[in-house]
Amino acid sequence: MAEVTGNHFGEELIARYSHGASEEDLVNSGLEETMIGAYHQIRETARRHRDEIDLRTAALIVAIDKIALCYEHLGIFP
Repeated sequence: MAEVTGNHFGEELIARYSHGASEEDLVNSGLEETMIGAYHQIRETARRHRDEIDLRTAALIVAIDKIALCYEHLGIFP
C-alpha cells in the first residue's frame, strides 16, 4: 500500500480498518433498510389519501391492510 500512496501504514492501523462489518453493524443496516421501507409504505398511503390523513393514521391503515392480506392468504377472510 505504501507504493500506491507514498505513506506507510502500521499493522495496527491496517487491522483496524480492514476488518469486515460487526454483527451490530449488520443489524443496524438491516434495521435501517426496514425502517426506510416502512416509511415509504406509510408515506405512499398518506399520499393516496391526498395527504388528508397524518402519518400515524396512514401507519394504522398499512398495518390493517397487512393483517387483512395475511387473513386472506390463510383463508380466514373472504
